[in-house]
Amino acid sequence: MSKIRFDGSLTDIEQIRARYGGALENVSEVRVRSGDALRVVWTDDETSDYALIDDFEDGVAANWTGSSGHATATDTAFRGSASAYREAGSALRAGADDFPGAIRRGGEFVSGAVYSGTGASYVSLEFGRDDPTVFQNYGVFVDWDQNQFRIADRSDGSTWRTLTSTNVPLEADRWYDVVLYWGADDGLKAWLYDDGDELGTIETLGTGRDGDYWAVWMQETGSQNLRLDFVRQSETHPYTGQHYEDVVVEADEPELGEFDITVDPDQLNSVGDEYHVFGSGQHNWDLSADASNSGEQSVCGYVPAGRNWGDNCNVRLPDRGYGQPDELYQRAMFYLDPSWQMRDAENCRIWNAGLNTEAGSGGSGGGDPSGDNGWSTRLYARGDSSLPSGHYDMLTYTYHLDMPGSYGESEYWGVSVPRGQWHELETYVKLNSVSNGRANYDGVVRCWLNGELTYERTNFRWRTTESMAHEYAGPVLHYGGGYTSPSELNLFVDDHQLKIGNRP
Repeated sequence: MSKIRFDGSLTDIEQIRARYGGALENVSEVRVRSGDALRVVWTDDETSDYALIDDFEDGVAANWTGSSGHATATDTAFRGSASAYREAGSALRAGADDFPGAIRRGGEFVSGAVYSGTGASYVSLEFGRDDPTVFQNYGVFVDWDQNQFRIADRSDGSTWRTLTSTNVPLEADRWYDVVLYWGADDGLKAWLYDDGDELGTIETLGTGRDGDYWAVWMQETGSQNLRLDFVRQSETHPYTGQHYEDVVVEADEPELGEFDITVDPDQLNSVGDEYHVFGSGQHNWDLSADASNSGEQSVCGYVPAGRNWGDNCNVRLPDRGYGQPDELYQRAMFYLDPSWQMRDAENCRIWNAGLNTEAGSGGSGGGDPSGDNGWSTRLYARGDSSLPSGHYDMLTYTYHLDMPGSYGESEYWGVSVPRGQWHELETYVKLNSVSNGRANYDGVVRCWLNGELTYERTNFRWRTTESMAHEYAGPVLHYGGGYTSPSELNLFVDDHQLKIGNRP
């Protein structure tokens, strides 16, 4: 038995047949009942129940915010005879006052068919904050340019970062059906279908998006190349018949071989199970359930008010059997506590992209790097009064052979990192090569914040001996140089992964 919601002005089946044609070609029984929306229930070969949001047969419904920037075409459609395209303006948007209940966290399926006439560009279905102007949302993308089906996040209000994706063979002049589930467990799952055959499934946890704002975005303006059709809502999956309560979104497992080390705080009894805590002896690192990006707990470090040390909390690579590799990539999620405070132009160290202390003290504390006595590349949060309250810049701080002063060289990123939100941090460091005991200018550091490359330098010289490389890597907490923290600081780290080599 299947359900579909039609225009409430239609009062009999003949009107409905004339309007919705192809969608009802297999109907053998129809029942109409009143309510806040007219519903027609029929028996056919469908396996699920759904309520139609828009099939664009009568143009783009006025319920869509931004509908004036779109138009319909009648040369191709997923169902019926018409589909929508982006004529001008922005996305088709829907909120609580547009299509009530269209897509809300709590367990319903929403699906829509997408099409590219030329096999170019992308269509995305997005959802998030009550206020669509904030642009802090999630999107499910069907991308013909990259042959990719993906979930991405725009937590900073401007830059998309891919959370999970799968490659799919997308063709031109072919309709694909996207099914979304935004669960009460705050997980997002999406399926992609080609004529009923599943092409890919993607999912992510902890979306953290309240409200019921959602949108459909077609990349190309003024072109009928990209289309949308047959947007509907249902309590069950339109292809599998699975009820939303049966859908459980689980954390993605990394592909075998993708990472050499994965630290899952939920599997730890103590921080020391995975990390080596060292530095000042304060040992202010523990497991915490106060904030988590995935699972039930994360690793948390803190600096008391009026103090500066929280210590290094790092993976020691020789202890894992990797010796001291020349090349290391890391990925992790970090979270500055909502009460995090810093004075203008003051710094707080939060991450070791690469560090060696075994060779000597040349990588910290005003040490004089000689090429064989230690090195470091570390990341800091930085107070910046030009940014909104509660937002912080980042910087890279490196002890190397060519640094301009007696302390490490600081290079600012010029970003805005809000506290109280999870951020993805990626770092890649490749030590410089050595020729006849001379350091070559080919050391590499790259850093990504929320998927965007925010720092890159390819001419570092750290060493004159190839035996000195990566010893430690991971989170750290130390406020300032000669100054102390104005309040207690708490840094949370989750989903830390390391790869001996380059970015996967």
